[in-house]
Amino acid sequence: MPKNIHAMVDLETLSLASNASIISIGAVLWDIETGEIKRRFYANVDPTQKFSEGLDINPGTVMWWLQQSDQARGAFLEHTPVNLKAALIELGLFIPQKTKVWSHATFDSVVLSNAYKQLGLATSWSFRDVMDIRTLTSLFKALGKADHNELPQRPEKLVLHNALADAEWQAHYVTYMYNDIRSSTGCQV
Repeated sequence: MPKNIHAMVDLETLSLASNASIISIGAVLWDIETGEIKRRFYANVDPTQKFSEGLDINPGTVMWWLQQSDQARGAFLEHTPVNLKAALIELGLFIPQKTKVWSHATFDSVVLSNAYKQLGLATSWSFRDVMDIRTLTSLFKALGKADHNELPQRPEKLVLHNALADAEWQAHYVTYMYNDIRSSTGCQV
């Protein structure tokens, strides 16, 4: 896999705990330099399957989901749900080894790692390759690049709280910051 191809992963869950029940996984492989999406992955996860036992479901998060848009909730009806183990195996096959894996690492990465561990599975990526969107955003702002209002705005066609749409948007957002830092500093991030 070329060095400039990275993965972006986003989860939708039924809790904010580190052992949250995952209800969908979205991921893209993309060129961090051009922003071009190379491949997409999406899985709806059935939270009632036996592989989901021991994962947290929070009533407040369930209520939050009920208040989200029809488009966001509708994504769970568009694709047949699979059990968590099958979804994690497929995600592992989707992301090549030694690929940088981006997410909101203080949440998505932790939840994913815990789910893989609970099911006795290993990720296809190393913890050393986990990259954090929030850290890059903080660095970008610390360099005086922009405040939040000057950063790219999410296109309306990308539904909020759809794991695949969120992964695509986050890849675009990271590409924007990565290229701006590279062009102004001359360094590779």
